[in-house]
Amino acid sequence: MSETALKGSIISSPSPSPPPTFPHLGSRPKSIAKQYAAALALASTTDSSVHDLHKITWGQRRFVIASLLDRRKSRGRRSWIGNHGWFLAELKRDNTSSGDIWCCRLCDDKGAPRFFNAQSTSSAQAHLYKLSDFPISRIPWGRTSAKKELEDILSLKKAAVREELDEAVTQIHINFNLWTSPNRLAFISIFGHFIDRSNSHQSRLHAFRRQIGSHAGENIAYTVRNVVRDWGIDRKIGVSICDNAASNDVCLRNFYTNLDASITRADAEARRMRCFGHILNLVAQAFLYGDDAASFELQSEAYGMLERVEEDLEHWRAKGPVGKLHNIVKFIRASPQRTEAFKAHAREQEEADIYKLAEESTAELEVIQNNATRWNSTYMMIERALVKQSELNSFIQDLGLEADASKRVPMADILTSDDWKVLREVSHILEPIYNMTMRTQGWGTSGGHGRLWEVMTGMEYILEHLEDWRLLYEDETANHATEERRRAQGEELESVADTKSMSARPFVVRQTRERPLRQSRLPSRLQGFEITPLHRRRETVLSACPSTSPLFNEGALPVHSRGDYLQDDARSLQWLRDAKDGIKAYFERWYSKNDDDSSESISATSSLTPRPEQSSSRNR
Repeated sequence: MSETALKGSIISSPSPSPPPTFPHLGSRPKSIAKQYAAALALASTTDSSVHDLHKITWGQRRFVIASLLDRRKSRGRRSWIGNHGWFLAELKRDNTSSGDIWCCRLCDDKGAPRFFNAQSTSSAQAHLYKLSDFPISRIPWGRTSAKKELEDILSLKKAAVREELDEAVTQIHINFNLWTSPNRLAFISIFGHFIDRSNSHQSRLHAFRRQIGSHAGENIAYTVRNVVRDWGIDRKIGVSICDNAASNDVCLRNFYTNLDASITRADAEARRMRCFGHILNLVAQAFLYGDDAASFELQSEAYGMLERVEEDLEHWRAKGPVGKLHNIVKFIRASPQRTEAFKAHAREQEEADIYKLAEESTAELEVIQNNATRWNSTYMMIERALVKQSELNSFIQDLGLEADASKRVPMADILTSDDWKVLREVSHILEPIYNMTMRTQGWGTSGGHGRLWEVMTGMEYILEHLEDWRLLYEDETANHATEERRRAQGEELESVADTKSMSARPFVVRQTRERPLRQSRLPSRLQGFEITPLHRRRETVLSACPSTSPLFNEGALPVHSRGDYLQDDARSLQWLRDAKDGIKAYFERWYSKNDDDSSESISATSSLTPRPEQSSSRNR
């Protein structure tokens, strides 16, 4: 090769790059977290020697996972610092362990892991405490930490409530109720009600605990007495509100007489306030299921637990249209598929109805299942059924074409037109009871919605409503008896004039005068009731007070709409005088200005309000 060619080849060939003078400075070692994950992935399921384990390196230090090196040692690692780092075993040059260490995960996330001796966790804990964003000082750890924290919170809040009770300007009025859980455990809840220093009504839960033993009055009184003494309010107890169970009468007599030996049986009865909502519940239950509603409920529950379906259906069917509707709703809601089929049928019916121009859709509304315990569930079941009456009827008719009898509604449960009339009347009868229940439950506001005076006026309203319907049944029964007598005598039947004008009857009755023959007689559950003449209704309501406590009279008299009637009628005037005397005696005994000067007491004025100069110095 010529010299010229040799030079050309040398020039054309690329020259090799020189070796790097410094190593690449931009590289960063893998974090401990990534190396730890890789070591776990490569670990064997059996005990391994140190030579078989994947090494974790940081700088000149080498580690292996401590739990893999000695699996028995991992069982004892229960310290909470393990949630914020890793336990590693550091290796010497000869691959023997020099001891366990703990690596902080929070520091590793920042690219600068720190290592601490794991023989004692105090240094690791101190390190975590120093981290400004680590709330370890506020969060306890341990098996009993949550329990202790709750106990500390309870103690703190209980002290605050106790201070409120001590500063209350009124007595502490309590209410209690018992409840049985689905797993058959009895519980009792006790609330306290009072007026605070800012003249605001306050309510506090004092206890929700197991009721051990029987539901006898003495046993309940023992529980309530322990609760009020625990809160330190046993000398400030006012009245007690509870339901109408006879055991509560025994309970409160025992409760008050043990708190204060000077309290007589009459005093205990005066402090016993009966729950108005429970009274309304008893009224509705008696109307729907008869006088022994509790037995009906227990029988239905027994059939359910024993899975005796047919007996339970027949049990409800005996209650007439309401029971038949219960069985229909139960049939529809028996499975998700049947419920969805009913909804699909309702949508088809709605789309096929060309006469509905603008009306809210009801296709997606579900039928409501009632139960024997809560009467208002029966009212809501009937209300929803009346809204979906046409859909229910057509759905039942379509099911009647099924070849399988189990897919059809039993013939005994199919509602006739007369049954629907009865359901509509039942709905109208129960509606005021439902509205009154909803109005008076919860906290009393703006002088109403649960205040004491509404109890008396509410009872008067419900009684008047039920009497109107009772008179309707009596009129229909009298007319039917007259027709039967004329038919037996061979006389030509003529329309019998109503004994009462139609305008005096409930609105729904004026809308539909014609009634089925079997509904023209008074229902058996309403027979035997003594109907009070209308002109004595208010006297009856006041004298049939739901408690012997004169406090109901105090709530009723100032707002009574027929004060003139009470003054004019001799019997009512006597009741009025007795009521005022009872209120005066109660206030003189328990609301005197002070214990040393009992002769100077609060007089019961016509408005039954305390004198201004006394209101600030006495406990209400």
